[in-house]
Amino acid sequence: MTSPSDFRNDQSLVSIIVPVYGTEAVLPELLNSFLAQTWTAWEAVLVIDGSPDDAAGVARRYAERDPRFRVLETENGGIGRARNLGLDTARGDLIAFCDSDDVLEPEALQVLTAALQSSQVEMATAIGVDFFSGSHRHRNRYWTMHGPQFTRGWATYEVAQMPPLLEDHVVWAKLFRRALIDRIGLRFPEGVQCEDIHPMLQLQLAAGRIAVAPVELYLHRRHEGTVSADYLRASTLGDWLSQAAATIDEVVAHGDRTAVLHYVGVHTLGQWWTRAELVPLVEDSSLVEGIERLAARMVEVLGDDLDELDPVRAAALRFFAAGGPSRRWAGLPAALARLGSSSRRSWDAKSADVVVSPLVAPSPRTAAIVAEAALEAAALLEPDDEREAHLAAELLVSRALLPIAHGFIEDEHAVDLTDRVQQALAGVPEPALRRVAPPSAPLHRPQSETADAAWAILEGLPLRHARLALARVEGEHLVLRGEIELSNPLHVADRLSIVLRSTDGRFQRVAAAWARATDGATTSWSARFVLGTAATGRSIAVTLRRERRGRGPLEVPVVARSLPEQLHGQGETALHLAFESASPVTLRAERRHGTPIAAAPAAAADRRIYAYPNWMSNPYVTMLQTAARAQGTRFDGTVDPRALVSELRSSHEGVVHLQWTSPVTEKARDAAHAEEIVDEVLEALARAREAGRPIIWTVHNVLPHDTRFRDAAIRLHQGFADLSHLIHVLGSTTQEAIGGLYELPVEKLRVLPHSSYAGIYGAGVPQADARAAIGSGAESTQVLFFGQMRPYKGLEHLFGAAAALQDEHPVELLLAGNPTPSVRAEIEQLDATEVQVTSALRFIEDDEVADWFSAADVAVLPYRHILNSGSMHLAATYGLPVILPDEHTITADYGDQAWIRFFDPADAQASIAALLREPWYRDPAVRQAALAYAQERSPYAMAMGFLELLDEVEAIAARDAR
Repeated sequence: MTSPSDFRNDQSLVSIIVPVYGTEAVLPELLNSFLAQTWTAWEAVLVIDGSPDDAAGVARRYAERDPRFRVLETENGGIGRARNLGLDTARGDLIAFCDSDDVLEPEALQVLTAALQSSQVEMATAIGVDFFSGSHRHRNRYWTMHGPQFTRGWATYEVAQMPPLLEDHVVWAKLFRRALIDRIGLRFPEGVQCEDIHPMLQLQLAAGRIAVAPVELYLHRRHEGTVSADYLRASTLGDWLSQAAATIDEVVAHGDRTAVLHYVGVHTLGQWWTRAELVPLVEDSSLVEGIERLAARMVEVLGDDLDELDPVRAAALRFFAAGGPSRRWAGLPAALARLGSSSRRSWDAKSADVVVSPLVAPSPRTAAIVAEAALEAAALLEPDDEREAHLAAELLVSRALLPIAHGFIEDEHAVDLTDRVQQALAGVPEPALRRVAPPSAPLHRPQSETADAAWAILEGLPLRHARLALARVEGEHLVLRGEIELSNPLHVADRLSIVLRSTDGRFQRVAAAWARATDGATTSWSARFVLGTAATGRSIAVTLRRERRGRGPLEVPVVARSLPEQLHGQGETALHLAFESASPVTLRAERRHGTPIAAAPAAAADRRIYAYPNWMSNPYVTMLQTAARAQGTRFDGTVDPRALVSELRSSHEGVVHLQWTSPVTEKARDAAHAEEIVDEVLEALARAREAGRPIIWTVHNVLPHDTRFRDAAIRLHQGFADLSHLIHVLGSTTQEAIGGLYELPVEKLRVLPHSSYAGIYGAGVPQADARAAIGSGAESTQVLFFGQMRPYKGLEHLFGAAAALQDEHPVELLLAGNPTPSVRAEIEQLDATEVQVTSALRFIEDDEVADWFSAADVAVLPYRHILNSGSMHLAATYGLPVILPDEHTITADYGDQAWIRFFDPADAQASIAALLREPWYRDPAVRQAALAYAQERSPYAMAMGFLELLDEVEAIAARDAR
């Protein structure tokens, strides 16, 4: 999006509609801010809503000085009616709303108009901040304006693409085209508070695309007179309940499920929760019933997705939806009265009163009272009712027991509370406890008898947990893999991580976990850690954490059916683990130094590397060798297996670098001939190793693609693994992908990931220029496949998905690369469909690469059974989003990348089509994530990593030769 400084405007008239009531003292501050605007084409429609003070006099005096102020006086009818009158009077093509006690920054209208007009949309939004009278410096961003759309650069989003847009339910700090307002016949509800909630949602859904200027432009004054000062005030609460119900109906009628889930499951639920957690303070039974009815509507709309919510909130929502507070908690206010203040939550959050409720999240100051309230509330619930038993379990664990374990409650009171909570938990059915996942634990676990007792109770409860299936040490790395049962699968917005935390609170490591659904509700996960010296000698517990914006973080213990007593790494410095407990998994780590590795025998300038195969036309080979060549290393090599055997049997010196194996086996005449070649190569390789030559193997594939001689290829790979000093793998799951075909010795493995192609093929070009260069359509959605087109690459799934999309969401295929005859025949069959194809079915020259990647909107690489993808890294280099197969070998290392989506290989065509229907790949932040990834994975960094591997393999070979 264009920034304000770059925008040349046509000075469209902006009508600013301002309802005025009781703000005589501060109104001049707002009107002066209008006069200070850098955008001068504005009118201010000041609707004096029967104000009891002299606000009308203030407005008239400004109108006398500047005709851009227009004053409309009317009897008091409320802010909704005043806004409607202002709309009826406004003359501008652009409409803004202000509250009469607020203030605009000088560039507010300039920035909003630039955002609106440069993006060709009907609505633009910026950021509002709260301030208190007397100071504009100490201010906080308004609570509806914390979504990710405000943390990025200038951009335009569709609501389906950025659902958090719907959280911002105030009409100020925004600019609207009059055409949008007229098109939907917008009217503000009259005679109610919270009057902008429903109209704002109508505007957002009708606008479709919204421009976001992430700039603080609007100052929102806070004081006790604001509507939000006391949201439990009877009139305010009643109006909010009716408006919230109307907005749910509105967003459901709109029909976008993504918008529904976010608006109801995050935004409305968050506001509902602030009312529900204080329901003991609501004296009007009809309002309590209103809170329950809204809960029932949310449960109905969310359906199975309710299980994805924070567990306490989900349990409470079901309880309220069934009328639980009216039936079970009628006597709760009296039971809680003895515990503390009955005052409402203070509007400025400075009150020393502690509001007593079993639902509020405990803090060190409030934990003791919240725990008592939870005990009282749980005692009123019926254990034979599934909903009520679940809520009782959540309250007793999260609101009563955990605060003690976290050290929030101490001394004799904690001892008494612990005993009473344990007794209460004994009456909760086990199925209800198994649904509980406690919130994340603190880093610094308190050291006290009461905290230890609470932790002991927690660890003895049958709470939700994750299972550990595999623990492995690779040098100084700890690799963990396991499973967890989830009521609903992971969402794209979820963050799953494994947490290692020492019991003394002095050590914590968090690693993002790869995860994928494997069977029904079962999700597999894996994570990789470098523990470092800080972990040495400490007892470390393993937990799994699940986080999503709008939900509280959940952390569950990891347990194992059985564990080895110890695990030992290999190498100069290696990790050694001893397991102390299986339920939960607890380990003790040590790092041990082994025999020092001797220095390399030759200086880098005298180094010789023999590469097989020396495919110098492959840019990966060029990138990998760059740093070594820069130091004067000499590279020789061959693609002929006979020349390789001759080299290995010679008296030559230098590292042998093995990469792809297909030249050894795939050109054989028949299976017997392939076996003969393998015998010769392995015999020669063994002789070279005995002669002291360092050998390193880079593993690119499990086996050669579409191999004709599977048995020979397996034997060759196992021989390479056995005879190499080091094995270079490009990802963490290589052995798992190989399975039982052959074994890579763990002590030899070194992970050096594939780099991007930054600086190899030149910079990207504007999309329009790129499309003109390759001859593709100017406006169509363009999907790229780049690279050799071979049967294992699954192109038929892409072709089928494109054909299926033509009626509702047509795409144009960009096909660049050499096809095999069978794939060429498939491409020719596309002529019989309506799929548009732009192709270059040949080798793509280096100076053409940037055009193909710059022209595309997204790349689809529908491979089968791969370890890595150079085309994926090439796409990242040009900021191009990618669709890849949801296979463990890919998702384990790239599953957390925002610029990659994964299709289901079991239903590839439909899954690819579904991913292409969604607009995720048009999000500028997604493209930025790809570029950031490419910068992190630079060719230079990979080349330097390979140089270190050469140093290491020479040192190991020298040590073995002594």
